[in-house]
Amino acid sequence: MRSILDELDKLRGGEPAVIDLTNSNRYRLLVQEQNGEKTAYYFAVPIYRRRDRKLLDFRFEEVDGESRFYGSNACVTASRSVTLQNREGSCRIPMPEGYERRDGSCVCYRGVELYPTANGIACRVTPEEGNQFSFSIYTDKPFLCVKNNKKYFALMSEQFRPFMTVSCIGAEDGKGEVIAPAEITYQTKSETEFSVCVYTKESRAASILFEINLHVEKLFQDTTVESKHPNRNNAYGGTAFLGSCDSFGEQWLYTRILFSPMRDLSRAEVRSVVLYDPVFNDSALSLAAFDLSVRFCSFASNWNNKKVVGGEVARSERIDGYQRLDLTDLLTKNGKLVNKSEGVVLKGAERDGGFCVLSTGDNFYAPQILAIRYRNTQETVIGKEKP
Repeated sequence: MRSILDELDKLRGGEPAVIDLTNSNRYRLLVQEQNGEKTAYYFAVPIYRRRDRKLLDFRFEEVDGESRFYGSNACVTASRSVTLQNREGSCRIPMPEGYERRDGSCVCYRGVELYPTANGIACRVTPEEGNQFSFSIYTDKPFLCVKNNKKYFALMSEQFRPFMTVSCIGAEDGKGEVIAPAEITYQTKSETEFSVCVYTKESRAASILFEINLHVEKLFQDTTVESKHPNRNNAYGGTAFLGSCDSFGEQWLYTRILFSPMRDLSRAEVRSVVLYDPVFNDSALSLAAFDLSVRFCSFASNWNNKKVVGGEVARSERIDGYQRLDLTDLLTKNGKLVNKSEGVVLKGAERDGGFCVLSTGDNFYAPQILAIRYRNTQETVIGKEKP
C-alpha cells in the first residue's frame, strides 16, 4: 500500500470523500456521505500511529543519514541494517551492501527493495542460487518459543501472541504479479539469533515478496486450510491461494471478524457491510462466501478437522485490485450489526478455475478492509480508542 487515501479513492471509484475528523478509532477512516449517512472503512490493522495519533504515511524520512518510518506501534530504521523497535523490544536484520533511499517510498540494497507496511516492512528480493534468499535476525532479548509452518516464521511473546512475524506473500514474475507460493525455513543460532531463508520452487520467479512486522491486534482472526497438507494450520500467514494450485491443492480461508474495534457502531442503523480483499494476481476466479454455525479455532483448524460450512451467502466481484464481497445479509439483522457471527469461509467459486492470491487478516502490506455504511441514531462513545 502506497497511501491509505489512494486506497480509499479506489474503493469509492473516484467518488469524493469528505473525511470525518471526529473519528477516534485507530482502525478506521470515517467518511461523511452526501445523503447524511456515513461509511466507516475498517482496516485489518490500525492505520493511525500510536505515538502521535496521525494517519500512517507509508514513506521513509531521512533522519541523521538513515531512513526512518513510524508504523502503528513500531519504529523502522534502515541504513546498513534494518531495525524494527517498539516498547516490547527490537530486532535487527543486516542488509547487503548498496544502501540507497529512493523518493521516500522505497529503500534499496543489492538485490533487495524495502517498502513500509502498517507496522514493519515488505521485502522484494531477487532470488539467489537455488531460488532462495537468506538473512539473519538478531533480537535484544531471548526468544525460546518459535512458530513456523513454511508460510510464516514467528517469534512468540506468549503462547498465542507473537512479537514479530515474517510472512510470505509469494513468488512474482517480472511484472510483479504473484505466480506461485514462497516458503520459509529457519535455524535457531541462539536465543537471540535466527537464520531465515525464503525460497520458491517456481523457476520463472523474478522476485520473492515477503513481510516482516511487529505485532499489533488485528480486526480479523483467520487461517487457511488446504487439501495437500491436511494437518497444516496457517494462523499467521499473510496470503491465501484460494481455489486450486499444485502447491496446496484446494485451499479455503476461514475468517472471523473481531467486533470489539467496532463497538462505536453498536447503536447505528447499518445499511451495508462489504469486505474488500486485496488481490496479488490477475486471476479471473470469483470467490464464494459460506456461513458457519460453529466457531472455528484459528490456531488449531486444518483441512482434516475443518468445520462444516453452511449455505453460500455472497459471490465476489473484482474491482481495481480487490475482491469485493457484500456480507450485509450475514453480518446485519434488523439494521443492526451482528456481533456474534461465527465467521465465514471463502472458497473459489468455480472448480478448476485456478487460484486467486489475496490478503489474509495478517497482511500488513495490503490489509483487508471492511466498509460499513450506516446512519447515526445515537453513536455510542463507549469503548472508543484514541488514535
